[in-house]
Amino acid sequence: MPASSKIILKITCICVVVLFFGCKNKDLSKIDTYTSQGSINAVIEIPAGTTKKIEYNKETLEFNVDQIDGKDRIIKFLPYIGNYGFIPSTLSDTAKGGDGDPLDIIVISETKSTGTILSVIPIAVIRIVDEGRR
Repeated sequence: MPASSKIILKITCICVVVLFFGCKNKDLSKIDTYTSQGSINAVIEIPAGTTKKIEYNKETLEFNVDQIDGKDRIIKFLPYIGNYGFIPSTLSDTAKGGDGDPLDIIVISETKSTGTILSVIPIAVIRIVDEGRR
């Protein structure tokens, strides 16, 4: 089997586990950062091609649409170009200008559902400043 087929098979298996067994009562922000193979886990919050700003709530263990003034936060200028989420068991240090949340990640692939956990290999780092926070 070609290496690329193995990677696709591995990702498909991870997605199936999440879809069928779910992650109820498990804090996705605290799962391991690295897989046993040394890849990085990514938890998808916002599927590629969508416009609703979805965030994981580690108190309720649910994904919710972010609200501004009681209304769903919708990105108006263009949909997300990739699957947007976070790297579990990481935090952006507030003492260094971070927001105290897990590190953000964008996974360039076909659309994945909210809550999907993917095994990924980083290929780049993007420094983002959001309202003065990094």
